[in-house]
Amino acid sequence: MIKVFFIRVFIITIVLILSSIAFSYFTGQLSLIKEFLIAIVINLISASAGTYWLIRKKDIDPKKFLNVVLSVMVVRLFSMLIVIFLCIKFLTLDKLVFTIAFFAAYIIYLIPELKYLTKSLNKN
Repeated sequence: MIKVFFIRVFIITIVLILSSIAFSYFTGQLSLIKEFLIAIVINLISASAGTYWLIRKKDIDPKKFLNVVLSVMVVRLFSMLIVIFLCIKFLTLDKLVFTIAFFAAYIIYLIPELKYLTKSLNKN
């Protein structure tokens, strides 16, 4: 089941990268590729790290598992908030495009992560 998750994440990553390149090319704003790619990479790392921690903790008591899931989500959200702030502060990015691309990628990566989480909870 974990292989299926990572295959889905890989496919989503390829589709997001290709669609961001196509969007930038067809709108004539090739400089936007940087914002899209940074947002995709940050969310890819976050989704992979979150799933890794959940895989490591899936054998614990179901009541504790919910606390682990919530604490991992809170830590990931605060760390992504810090990374977003650092990217906007120190990189020359279009802030609006980066923010929209980031949240779109976050929602897109959240879907397979939640599917994996619900399937693994149903098995337990």
